[in-house]
Amino acid sequence: MVKTTKGEIGMHLLAKRRIYITCILLTLVFGLLILRLGWVQIVQVNQTMPGFHRTVREMSVLQRERGVMLDPGRGQFTDYKGEALTGKLQWGLVLFPQAGPLEKLRKHGTLEGSKMTELAAILHTDLDQLKKEWIQESIPHFWTAGTHQPVHLTAAQVERLRSLHLQGAGIYPMMTRYLQGHTGMQWMGYLAEQPESSKVLNGHQDEVKQPFAMKSGAAGLERTLEPLLRGIGPTLVSRMVSGGGEIIPDIQPHVIAPANSHYPLRVETTVDAELQRGLEELTQESGLQEGAIVVLDAANADVRAMISRPFYQPQHVNPKESSWGNRAVQGAVPGSIFKIVTAAAALEYHAVSNGEEFHCGGEYGRYGLSCWKEHGHGDLNLEQGFAESCNIVFAETARRLSMEQLENTADRLGLARPIGWEGSRWQECPCYDTLIMRITGV
Repeated sequence: MVKTTKGEIGMHLLAKRRIYITCILLTLVFGLLILRLGWVQIVQVNQTMPGFHRTVREMSVLQRERGVMLDPGRGQFTDYKGEALTGKLQWGLVLFPQAGPLEKLRKHGTLEGSKMTELAAILHTDLDQLKKEWIQESIPHFWTAGTHQPVHLTAAQVERLRSLHLQGAGIYPMMTRYLQGHTGMQWMGYLAEQPESSKVLNGHQDEVKQPFAMKSGAAGLERTLEPLLRGIGPTLVSRMVSGGGEIIPDIQPHVIAPANSHYPLRVETTVDAELQRGLEELTQESGLQEGAIVVLDAANADVRAMISRPFYQPQHVNPKESSWGNRAVQGAVPGSIFKIVTAAAALEYHAVSNGEEFHCGGEYGRYGLSCWKEHGHGDLNLEQGFAESCNIVFAETARRLSMEQLENTADRLGLARPIGWEGSRWQECPCYDTLIMRITGV
């Protein structure tokens, strides 16, 4: 017979009490978790998540999607007649890779037999290169043929590809920003990935969140007008994937795009695209290596063309090189251009009388200055000297003027003064807020 002491009974009751309390606490914890899950599933699922502009339901769907960007939603430039200077829709082939190895792709019929061989033939590539690029990335991407830029498809290629009815690939329009290869439009600038520019502007909201490294204006008008050009989000095409990351072939791809029809914005410049192209071709034919050409409209001083040599390639800019710099607006010794200032000052301050003639014998006789014409121009007046760009005429004219007179005239003509505006000043302008309100309807 086992005897139980009062102490053992007390210990046994204490253990039972602890188990009972633990069970109650666990029941409460599980109850709270169930309530929380119910709140999320019923109430919070349709609420917008802070900082994402999407609901919980939408975020859960995004976690099961894999997409590729068709259009970054950035504003475009046109000339003053409306001809596009940037932005052209072109067809490309989007590859939707599977999460597993090549065998999984074969399982879905994507890389099998004659279809794969025919696809390679349409793309003018070999079978190994096509297979390699299809599975080398875990996210959808445009066919690049081993380069860094998507390959643009011809109309004939698009027609033949559509007849294949591929499961793991699709033909989609993509926005190509820069239409030219090398160009003299350095005033337009270029785009680059800049982390500091990713800050959200006051009052700016993206309708479609940018899921990729967003490029922003790094120079020229691309940088100056960045607040307006950045748009409100990209256009994406995405497909649903399983928990293992495999494309679900039964669910068709769908396009996600901003709903505001006012975006992307269009910036109309004063440039004449036809004149710009013609002058670029002229500089090529003439063999001009370095310099700039600016054509102004005499009626209103609008810039109709601005060319800088050497040309640059906006798609591939090397900041260490100087070709991307716009020589038309860079500070430089003016040379014979300053004769305009000298002539204007001479007329303003009556330094030269009407009909007065100068003699150019080729040498000025001071400062080692000579005329570009070896034996001189002979006798000529200020008007003729201006037409011939005679150094002797303008050296004598400048001698009659004081430094203050030349400086005042140069300042009135805009020399050595900043031109244009910076992005920060543009944002501070009252018209910026008015424009945004009109576009968004707020």
